[in-house]
Amino acid sequence: MMAALAWPAVLVAGQGRQDDVRLDAPSPLAGAREIARRTQTPTTFDRMQRYVSGSGRQLAEQTVDIAQARFDVFVPRKPPPPRGYALLVWIPPQDAYRAPMDWMPTLEAHGMIYVSPREAGNEAIVFDRRMPLALHAAHGIAARYPVDPERVFVGGFSGGSRTALRVALAYPDVFRGALLNAGSDAIGSTRLTAPPADLMRLFQTTVRLAYVTGAHDLPNRRADAASQRSMQEFCVQQVHRHSMGSRGHATPDRRAFQKVLAWLDAPSPPPDHAALETCRKGLSERVHADLAQVRGLLDGGDLVAAGMALGDADQRWGGLAAPESVELARRIATGLAETR
Repeated sequence: MMAALAWPAVLVAGQGRQDDVRLDAPSPLAGAREIARRTQTPTTFDRMQRYVSGSGRQLAEQTVDIAQARFDVFVPRKPPPPRGYALLVWIPPQDAYRAPMDWMPTLEAHGMIYVSPREAGNEAIVFDRRMPLALHAAHGIAARYPVDPERVFVGGFSGGSRTALRVALAYPDVFRGALLNAGSDAIGSTRLTAPPADLMRLFQTTVRLAYVTGAHDLPNRRADAASQRSMQEFCVQQVHRHSMGSRGHATPDRRAFQKVLAWLDAPSPPPDHAALETCRKGLSERVHADLAQVRGLLDGGDLVAAGMALGDADQRWGGLAAPESVELARRIATGLAETR
């Protein structure tokens, strides 16, 4: 439980919707190396680290100047709940998205702060700007207001929703849920990599995923279905799907937002440990089977086929295949270098 913080006078006076706010407390988890560790496949991250070390270069650790970053904020007018405000970090597809008037009654009812970074739309680079700004937003708000760490969520619309899913998957130690509005990806695809195993285990049991997409938004409904199948395969237990009536590619109206947030912000049920362990065992067996195939090809001297098979396994399983995937990648690279 976070201790109550003294509120700066400028923000106390400006409760409600605030535009173009500066947050001057950067997140220690938003550094470039940490984002790469959590979002890149293990073999990719290993190659990046060895390249930087071998080149003698120093890469910029922070890719966002927090002094120049701006955010749109909504703060409920009523006092915070006993454990602190809830928090929703919203990633838009455009350069700014103020809290909609339709959403404010629900935010008020949940005692939830809304914050959305500016200049974090689809044209911005995901790993260099969109993800760091989402992390800075969560950390900066928590530095100014009493925030309940068990009620911190990330969400977004369209391309912002896909980024929100990446953020939630990579940072289950920060976010307890994601509101995925008309945009999602499947774990194991080129757009979404499973994080290191300890973070994946945390994601499986503590993160709630609420998919909300218009009934007529057929491409994203298909994407949602593929994403949800991957969540089942990766043993994620808390998944909810909400269809928005006759709407197309759109953000939730007041009623849809109220329903989805009610599910997302409800107390989480206890994990089904028996089902979880059965799923995890099956998942581990599939990972090891794919890596065994790579070892067999490597031991047989077929370096090219081994490299291709490892590339598939590395992308499909991400952090769940490490550290063995990294060891195999280094062996394959060494073998190919010796044959040149």
